[in-house]
Amino acid sequence: MAIQSRYHRVHGGTTSIDDSSDEETDVVITSSRDPVTGKVTRHYVQFSSSATLLNADISFLSSEDTNILLAKSLMSDSRPFTTEEAMATGSHPHASGEEASETIHSAKSTSTQSEHDSVPKPSKPQPFIKNAEELQNVIFFSETHPKLGSLLWNGGYFERKSLGDLGVILNLGHLGDACPHREQSSTGRKLTLVHTNGFHEMRVQFCHCDDAPDDYVQLMRAQLFPSTITHPQTVFTFDVLSNFHTHTLALKKSPYDYHEALRQSTNSAFPQDVPDRYHEFCRVSRVWRYLSSQRQSGQSHEIDRLLKEGRFKTIIVRCPACPDIGFNIEKAEIELAGEDEKHKYTLFISADGNYRLQRKAKNDDPDDVALNEGHGCFADTQKYQEWLKSQDEVDDTGICAHLRAVRLQNIVKFRNAVISGVVAIQCARHGFFMPQGIVDLTKGEVYARTDYALNSSLSDQTDQRWIMLSYDIWCSYSAKLKKHFRDLFPESAELIEKMRGAVPKMHIKNHIVACQQLWSFNYLRHSGETCGEMIETSWSDLNQASGSTREQNDGHRHDTLDDFMGYWNWKKFQGIVSKIATDYTKVVARLPTLNSNFEQFTKRFPTEIIEKWKSSDCDPFRDDNKAVHSVFEATITKGIELEDHQLEILDLVADLSRETEHLNQISVERHKLHHAIVKWMKMYSASYPDSENSKPMSEDEPEKILLPLPSNLSQPSRASRNFECLAQTELKLRQGQAHDGLSDLRMAIKTYNFNVKWKRDNVVGQGPNTRAEMFLRMLIADKTRAGQKYRRARKALLRLGFDPKDPTLRPLDEKDAEVDQSKNTSVPSKLGDSKKNEPWYWNVSRPGGLTESEKKQWSIEMDRVKWFRDKAVRDRAQEEKEILEEEMKRVVASFRKYVSIWNELAIEPRNSSIPGKSSYALRKVALYGRFADHADKTFNAARYPPKTLDGSGKMATDNKETCTKG
Repeated sequence: MAIQSRYHRVHGGTTSIDDSSDEETDVVITSSRDPVTGKVTRHYVQFSSSATLLNADISFLSSEDTNILLAKSLMSDSRPFTTEEAMATGSHPHASGEEASETIHSAKSTSTQSEHDSVPKPSKPQPFIKNAEELQNVIFFSETHPKLGSLLWNGGYFERKSLGDLGVILNLGHLGDACPHREQSSTGRKLTLVHTNGFHEMRVQFCHCDDAPDDYVQLMRAQLFPSTITHPQTVFTFDVLSNFHTHTLALKKSPYDYHEALRQSTNSAFPQDVPDRYHEFCRVSRVWRYLSSQRQSGQSHEIDRLLKEGRFKTIIVRCPACPDIGFNIEKAEIELAGEDEKHKYTLFISADGNYRLQRKAKNDDPDDVALNEGHGCFADTQKYQEWLKSQDEVDDTGICAHLRAVRLQNIVKFRNAVISGVVAIQCARHGFFMPQGIVDLTKGEVYARTDYALNSSLSDQTDQRWIMLSYDIWCSYSAKLKKHFRDLFPESAELIEKMRGAVPKMHIKNHIVACQQLWSFNYLRHSGETCGEMIETSWSDLNQASGSTREQNDGHRHDTLDDFMGYWNWKKFQGIVSKIATDYTKVVARLPTLNSNFEQFTKRFPTEIIEKWKSSDCDPFRDDNKAVHSVFEATITKGIELEDHQLEILDLVADLSRETEHLNQISVERHKLHHAIVKWMKMYSASYPDSENSKPMSEDEPEKILLPLPSNLSQPSRASRNFECLAQTELKLRQGQAHDGLSDLRMAIKTYNFNVKWKRDNVVGQGPNTRAEMFLRMLIADKTRAGQKYRRARKALLRLGFDPKDPTLRPLDEKDAEVDQSKNTSVPSKLGDSKKNEPWYWNVSRPGGLTESEKKQWSIEMDRVKWFRDKAVRDRAQEEKEILEEEMKRVVASFRKYVSIWNELAIEPRNSSIPGKSSYALRKVALYGRFADHADKTFNAARYPPKTLDGSGKMATDNKETCTKG
């Protein structure tokens, strides 16, 4: 027998179809026909959200009746009214008709019984189970919707049955009633329904009226998402799609895992008996995700009409704190700002590559395109691929050869990966991915691909006056950046001319000393306390999704990553107010101490020295004037360079490989060295006629020739040729060479440790590991050469009369030059590192052999360096405070702007005529209004904190900078 059911929500005793209230009870209207008299009996069973079946009065049920008893929960502690109580409340509003005899059973929570003293006290409840026969036809549901599972008493236990097996039909289009135009014999279409508690089989009766919408529209209105537009056989409830979307965003759960969990929930013993709807689930959840992003971003409301140009169809949440001209700050305000205020209006951005977000080389579906194409975080794929075809792959080896991040990443090919990763652009201070700021990589960070991502992300930022880019290889990337843009993106060349750059604060430690001085945020004015490393934190979250996205088709992968990055932006959006307020409180608390310490240090020096320091340019610079004005230094320097060339050839010869290409390289290098030595010997003999004439040289092994430098002569020989002055010149140059060797050794060890960690974190597979090991052996060779360079310089120093007991340039043993794994500046120090006895060369500072005057000048120079460093720290903190104050204003302005935009969308005729659109827009108005109020309250509390009592019980002195407006 088919059981027709109608379901309504009740509010305060009045039946309503509206389900938006949080205070709802459930009314289930069930009916049965007496097999003898034919009389129809309707039962209205009302339950609150905490109703239970465990002590329910079901005395009106009998084995002759087939009635459905529905309740919200099987485990709560409340009980329903008895029949007498229910009858005392009167007839149900929908209980009418001559054939209907009504019984009303209300189940109210015991926690609310005291609030209804007018309700008669219940009589003694009837027994729950009188005998097994009475329950044979009783069906228990876990909720009051036919999409949920049911339990049928089979005489011994409750057996799980699908609603389709029980004959339940879901009627569409007539508020729960069957369509009058259906075929009378029709029992509906059998569908597979997927909900949060598993898979179900049920029957659905569609509306067949002349004006009835398509079947898929009817299903959508019932909050059932069909797997196909034409004749759907599988539907997914909105609840399960929303639940999966939440889980995959927060937990990076894959569709496969979630689908398998639903099958296990349906039948944990025989999940293979449950229908496999994985492909349908992937397709539907992807469309659901796309529709959700369109609604949340305002694209379904055509929000672009109210935004500035350049935001066309974007679905990505933008940073509310960064300067967005025309949205949270006016162009005139930036144009009127002075150069000394540039930090307050600079757009700080970051670039970085990620090599976990790969895509495997596998059979691809050419029809699988991204639904968000060009409107999410990824740049338009088709335009990007067409642009790549016109570009030549260039080996971008950087000038900072010791880092070699790019080179190692290019050497290590990712096995079976057609896409080896991505390069992304974020806002550097708040961690928001920028729209169209991500492109795929096929190997390491080729600069042209980073150029494309940078140009794409800045396409709507042409009005920016100041931009600063944080990039871990900025030292080499910046060398030809402006030229690249003039050649590749001339429309953006003017914007790039405004760009400054720096290396993130953690990565800068692995660069050579020159980079640490030139490109550190700590020493660059108008950068505040920006660290540049925030983009790294996003990778740890997104890498959790790499296991599933690497298996997806190209379009599906882009849609998925767009969704994850959009969620990342939304989390940053949620927390940006508290972050800015916290950062502001911290920097305001530190500034007085920094100012005091700097002023006290300044007072230690005479006024003329301070004035001289102040007149110096505090920005770091590189001295490119490498001219040597002393003929002595020029000659000896060239000789030392020739010795280094000899050492390089000896290393080549020592290599056991004898491939043709390798032998040819040795031959070429020997020829070049021989020619250079001959040329130098002629110059040397002309400058120093008393020098020994060298014997005729052969080109066979010029690397073994002993050059006639003073250090290669005995002391009597130098004295007889009046080479004392020349020897003193070589001694100073050899000291410099020795210090360079120690610097090279320290950097080689740090570089090796950095790349060892990078290999451990990123390289997978035997082939890539083998190639990485070859690269690491090359870095070990760098360390060995640095040690040889130092030893060679020290031996020359000793021959020139250098003190063998000098405490600065000590003997370097092989044990001292071993790789120290604790010397990896890219990772925090570990417990016990401070107790290790590090080799002496890590603490070498002042050169030895200085006179008292030179020592004094050296000390003053060290004080000058400290003064500039302390001043830089103080200045960066002051800049940070001013930047944060501007960010507070822009955040509130952004929230208020969103309120204005959504309010206008709500009242627009094209939206207001559709109640759902207007209602959603008004909800957004309330949301952003709450964001704005919260920001105002939080920022005011941070900028104007309440006065407090000091230790003596008196009112603490106000901070003049923070309380001028309070």
